[in-house]
Amino acid sequence: MKILEDSLRMNSVYYVGPLSETVFSKLLTKYPRLNQADIVDKVTNLTNRVPRELVRLSDAIEDKEDPITNEILEDCASTRSNSFYIVVWEYFLGLHEVSKHKFYKALLKAFLGNTSIADFEWDFVDLGLIYRIKGDLNSTMNRILCPPVQKALLKAFMDMPLTKDIMDRVNLGNISGQEFEQALLIQFITSNKPIVPTATDIVNANPTSIHWTSNIVRLSDFQTNRSAKAKE
Repeated sequence: MKILEDSLRMNSVYYVGPLSETVFSKLLTKYPRLNQADIVDKVTNLTNRVPRELVRLSDAIEDKEDPITNEILEDCASTRSNSFYIVVWEYFLGLHEVSKHKFYKALLKAFLGNTSIADFEWDFVDLGLIYRIKGDLNSTMNRILCPPVQKALLKAFMDMPLTKDIMDRVNLGNISGQEFEQALLIQFITSNKPIVPTATDIVNANPTSIHWTSNIVRLSDFQTNRSAKAKE
């Protein structure tokens, strides 16, 4: 708790990222209203075991009546996501055009769980919406902090002119090969429904439907680094 209190000081900088399951469970005991058996999994998922998000969630339920339900937690997470969206969108609007394109591509890679240390500028990293972990071969990877942040980034991504322009050209059938790849990734990222293109054999005969499904948008599948837990 002393660390959490110190982290509010303007002259202090602390690593923002998920705790190990064991450490987070111990921290959660300090928040008995959130440490109930029927909601603890939801609390863990929404906060992604990030101390700052646990503190904010505790503040958000302060005026709520007991028992705290999963529905209440979802409402709090939605409010938190909206506040993150404002931060992301203001950041995006403040960029010049070249930086907007770079940020757009960095977000696309982040949703796919395939970012490197160079993909996001430091001023975005300093917003506390992503954290960094060590990847393979001692590389540094970016990860989205928690589900409310992921939802905010996804909404901002879909509101960006580049996304809308690509999807409009898909509908018109006027799109380059690289843009087609981006459009396909956008569909994977934003759709919970299977993508069903029609394929043919090598002589363009025997058409058949191919069902593609993706779990990319589920933060638990790719954002949380389960194998690289903090040392206790």
